[in-house]
Amino acid sequence: MTMYFNSDGKKPSEVVNKLEDLGFELNRGDYDFMYDWDDDTSLDHIVSIGDKIKELFKGDKILFQIKTTEGENDESEDEEMRTYMKLVFSAEEGKSPTDIDDVITDLVDIGFDPIKGSYDYVYRWTSPVGVEAILEVADRLHEALRGCGVYFKLKTV
Repeated sequence: MTMYFNSDGKKPSEVVNKLEDLGFELNRGDYDFMYDWDDDTSLDHIVSIGDKIKELFKGDKILFQIKTTEGENDESEDEEMRTYMKLVFSAEEGKSPTDIDDVITDLVDIGFDPIKGSYDYVYRWTSPVGVEAILEVADRLHEALRGCGVYFKLKTV
């Protein structure tokens, strides 16, 4: 499952425990969370999990996407650990890209560097870290973006 967090919604660290209670595991790579489906899992069961996630985070300004795969894991073999960040703007609410210039300084102060490509920023870790350190940086990012009304996606490889 992939998640997008709104700067004015729940912090990433607040989301992890709720999803772990549903059986999801935090993951590094293209997918934020993995769920180990049984071989005979029905589509109805997959849809019911989606319904539970929707109810669980109703009002928390979180977007999610469920994708089923067969044994796919996007673990990177590269030694340098990085966290990529993408900003997603809403036509309905929040600031526009030119309205967040002041926030860019805060992102750089946290350690995110602007990049070109599929993601907007990258955080380069000096050494491999655990989930707690990743969530700490995610929460700092969330705080820096608070009040902007933008969604953000993180990918750590």
